Amino acid sequence: MSSRIFQEIRERRGLAYSVYSFMSSYTDTGVSGVYVGTGPDNGAESVRLILRALRRLREMPVDADELRDAREYTKGNMMLASESVDNQMVRLARDEIHLGRYMPLDDIVSQVEAVTADDILRLAQELYRPDPLTLTILGPVTDAAPYAALLEEF
Repeated sequence: MSSRIFQEIRERRGLAYSVYSFMSSYTDTGVSGVYVGTGPDNGAESVRLILRALRRLREMPVDADELRDAREYTKGNMMLASESVDNQMVRLARDEIHLGRYMPLDDIVSQVEAVTADDILRLAQELYRPDPLTLTILGPVTDAAPYAALLEEF
């Protein structure tokens, strides 16, 4: 399963070879981000498409098929990860640090099943606001104005 952003930037438009989203969460903070490895000629267009996808996520609920696929993908990854002793130990430590207790895999699966399109919409509206948005560019940028304009539009 590939993300909306991956499908648009890499598969449909061929603007980048590497594009992915990520998140890191802690007990009291976290970060959600999108990485794209592209050349200077495709940078602004890639950022425009990423921002468009984030805007869509915060304005429109995901459809039932996409939600079902995401649930199945998430559950499948959790089950595969549970087969590795290393991953089991990491999950135990993370549960203890974040929750103060162990959470059985069945409970997590139940929570994944309970996620609704409205839940995703509410969270996207909270996370993908213009005010905390940060853009970092590594590489040759001769004119930052197009990027600044894209952030203003978001």
